Amino acid sequence: MDRLSVFLALNGAAVLVVSMLAGITLRNALMQNGRSADWHLIHAGGTSRGVMLLALAATIKLAVLSEPQLWASAILIIFFVWTSVLAMLIRAISGDPGFDYSGNTANKAIFLLYASGTVTVFIGFGWFMIGLGLAFFAT
Repeated sequence: MDRLSVFLALNGAAVLVVSMLAGITLRNALMQNGRSADWHLIHAGGTSRGVMLLALAATIKLAVLSEPQLWASAILIIFFVWTSVLAMLIRAISGDPGFDYSGNTANKAIFLLYASGTVTVFIGFGWFMIGLGLAFFAT
């Protein structure tokens, strides 16, 4: 069993469950003519992030990186996924956009979650792409 692939797939499945639950809340908001855009964001954004982790689970071992490097890359990407899902959830509940570090605690938290995840996803996927490039040119 490849623990890293299982770990990625488990996180992907968990994110998809959160996304499905947000979909139920989205349906309820639509039926009540309530605020639905933020629930749509977490439903669609969470789904795409969950599927991304499932795809990564299937391809992570293609990269020519050491086992610790593969784990580090995966953890950085998983960190991005969960911080953005949490930011979207707080946004849906609070209604705060989180576009800058100002205002109330929820708005600041959303901003910090998005910002920290954005930094880590570029590092994680950059590292993964280097490993894929090494694999491509090694063949």
